[in-house]
Amino acid sequence: MQIHNSYISDEIRSENKTYNDNFLRKIGLINFKNVKGSVDSTDWELRGFNVFETVWLKNIDRSMSFLKDIGINTEDYDLLDIGSGNGIACIYFYLNYKFRKVTGVEICEDLNKQSLLFSEIFSKNMNIDISNLNHVSSNILDYKLEDKKYILFFFNSVKFEILEKFINKNIDFLNKNKCIFLLINDHCINEITSYCKLIKRDSFYNISVLSFDYKLKNDSFVRN
Repeated sequence: MQIHNSYISDEIRSENKTYNDNFLRKIGLINFKNVKGSVDSTDWELRGFNVFETVWLKNIDRSMSFLKDIGINTEDYDLLDIGSGNGIACIYFYLNYKFRKVTGVEICEDLNKQSLLFSEIFSKNMNIDISNLNHVSSNILDYKLEDKKYILFFFNSVKFEILEKFINKNIDFLNKNKCIFLLINDHCINEITSYCKLIKRDSFYNISVLSFDYKLKNDSFVRN
């Protein structure tokens, strides 16, 4: 049984906010405010979708360091952000790590439009081609994975019953391609291990890396 750490000091929160702000300043987005759209409605939460907030970008680095430790070559994978909100996490992944493609799926049309705008501003300010950075407005339950390798990024965007439906819908491809899950603020860690194997966890920051159709043996990382 994994325990969720509910205490993070104000100092650490401030450090992570500063890091996020510095990144937004770097790419020219520090003065933009997030749209709220329909994500604040009570109906939204009743349907199993959580109110959007931007992930601590340092936690992306922490999770990606786990992949480096176990020898995962991200250039062989597509990155899929489940509940991508305003697209900042996708932009961060795209700028700092190498994937075949980065795609964010966001059910709120207003947030998805903002992510498209933010990506254009990022591309212009940084002079970076964003042809492999995509944002899709869709319910994740309507989004079908292709038959290829994915690294799935999940930051508390939906309740587990929604995530479980998505997993079950795509379980064949997830297992076949030995896809990887990056969970940030991993409230559902104990439930999701029914479907995939926990590889590594940071119990202070509540970060987990899991894989479908992999197993650990003698504390080392091996394939089935």
